[in-house]
Amino acid sequence: MYKFKYDGEEIEYTLTKSKRKTVGIKITNEGEVKVSAPLRASDKAIEEIVMKKAKWIVEKLKLVKENHNEVKKKELIDGATISLLGKEYGLRVEEVLIRGASVKFDGTVFNLRVNKDLNNEGKQQFIKEVLILWMRKKAKEIFQERVKHYANDLKLYPKGITIKDQKTLWGSCSSKDNINFNWRLIMAPIEILDYVVVHELCHLKHRNHSKEYWDYVEAAMPDYAKRRKWLKDNGRVLTSV
Repeated sequence: MYKFKYDGEEIEYTLTKSKRKTVGIKITNEGEVKVSAPLRASDKAIEEIVMKKAKWIVEKLKLVKENHNEVKKKELIDGATISLLGKEYGLRVEEVLIRGASVKFDGTVFNLRVNKDLNNEGKQQFIKEVLILWMRKKAKEIFQERVKHYANDLKLYPKGITIKDQKTLWGSCSSKDNINFNWRLIMAPIEILDYVVVHELCHLKHRNHSKEYWDYVEAAMPDYAKRRKWLKDNGRVLTSV
């Protein structure tokens, strides 16, 4: 862990070196500062670049903090709403004598049953767990379908697809050609989910974020920049469950 000071504030950041040509700085949705640099870059040279971007880093961290304060975890009670593929659906909660909780989606409403003898905290925990389980299963179905669609167009085929709960990534592509997707994308509009699918499939051909890579993405999805911006601006909302 590295540190720098700006305007009396101490900021921590992680440093990763790889076969890249330039120094890159990323602020995650969790407020982490991640610096990527070429293998031969000295720590001093990297620190100088970080300091030049210090004002920008602090401003971005402030914005992330403000966004986190705006986004509150939903209280999963009767009458609440659940996002699915960019649309809001009602949540109907029935308290009955069952163990734990169960959920069914009829296309318009999430019908959920929960043990009435649990305290509010216990009910919320069971409701959250059963909703996430349902969404992860649904996410796998949709991602498999969308990957198949775009893989056939691009002639790029992953060896496997895994649905994960990642804190800072919407998707990733491993060196073994396996693709991972964040289940929370199931709450975003389908065109955003499709962007992440194309983004990761294109990494099967280009393993970096070079100009060649982005040109390849654009050829497959000409309006990718618009979709990417939506995810950057609204991605925090997908963490409300």
